[in-house]
Amino acid sequence: MLNFPTILSSQSVGYELPPKQSFETIPFEYINGFIVVDVIFNKTFPLKFILDTGATNTIISKKNIVQLFDMPFGRTFQVYGADLSTVLYAHLVKSVHLATEALVAPSQDILVLEEDYFNFHRVTGLEIHGVLGADMFARFRMKIDFKHKIITLHNEKSKKLKIKGFQSVEMVVQKSKPYIVCQTTLSNETVLDTKLLIDTGASTALMLNTSTDESLVLPPKIIPGNLGLGLGGVIEGYIGRVPYLELGSNMLENVVCRFQEVTPHDSLSLVFRNGIIGNFILDRFTVILDYPNQRLYIKPNKKWTRKFIFDKSGINFISIGLGKKTYYVNSLIEHSPAALAGVESGDIILKVNHKYSAMMSYDKIKKSFQGKTGKTIKLKLKRGKEKIKVDFKLKDLI
Repeated sequence: MLNFPTILSSQSVGYELPPKQSFETIPFEYINGFIVVDVIFNKTFPLKFILDTGATNTIISKKNIVQLFDMPFGRTFQVYGADLSTVLYAHLVKSVHLATEALVAPSQDILVLEEDYFNFHRVTGLEIHGVLGADMFARFRMKIDFKHKIITLHNEKSKKLKIKGFQSVEMVVQKSKPYIVCQTTLSNETVLDTKLLIDTGASTALMLNTSTDESLVLPPKIIPGNLGLGLGGVIEGYIGRVPYLELGSNMLENVVCRFQEVTPHDSLSLVFRNGIIGNFILDRFTVILDYPNQRLYIKPNKKWTRKFIFDKSGINFISIGLGKKTYYVNSLIEHSPAALAGVESGDIILKVNHKYSAMMSYDKIKKSFQGKTGKTIKLKLKRGKEKIKVDFKLKDLI
């Protein structure tokens, strides 16, 4: 969900496999729907990047890291924010050395944001330094194994990539980004072929842009909310469900969907799409993105039919600390269980069901708020100098 100009050059070809190797693996962490990879910057700094098939270029969001190496900034680009109209800025830096395990990109051109517009730490609890874009891996056949948390990059001639048992889906690569067409059944029983960007940088299941087709109407049961994290802030819209999404021959039911009302576009490329398919669908499969041959291969895991869950508390919270974390109520859904119980924006969450929040991961707290309908949640909050206890029962909101 990034909107950048293409800066690829013949000297910037992404990862290179070791000599005589046809493939190599990269371990990752999977945190709140983000694929997080360890990267060594300029042979010195260990950093954390998000793998993002929805980004054309590799991006560093921490300008001060580049400044430490006294690396010259080249051309400055205008980029578009989460609302697709706010203008932000990024700088080109050439010939950066990036390494991951046995893989090396010895001379990579990257973009460096003028400010950290992402603020990924708010939704991961980790210091995230940027994203690995398609310029790092789009020459490969990339396998993402969510179960074992391993990415494998195979060259086009690799005989080690086994696709037996996988289903093949036609994929088109435009401006280095992968797209597929899925049949989507809407709440009014309209069945629509939707062109979706495969976006591993999206901590969501499905997002549809209602202005791309007049048939894309909102379902009757929706809530206004934050659709995700983008440049310059959150993406606003509505959250609801679509009855069915057909991915290959796999029918996904009652899918949580974020509906955005503005028309998306890739800056300077104008690639049409109806929406995106994110990690909360992709992680139900082992996924192979065969960029050279423009094919997607998917193999369902054992829990691929599990229900799509969504927050049942009404609390949108963020992490505002690293190490010893602090969780802060950023916003509330009106008339939600938490709002009716007296939780307010700005409250600091001290305890969740008698457990200290500072000892809990972002994912753990989020899953508590996605628990069984009717389950009681007890919170201890700090509001200014006052400490408050509230409790409420989880309720289906969509």
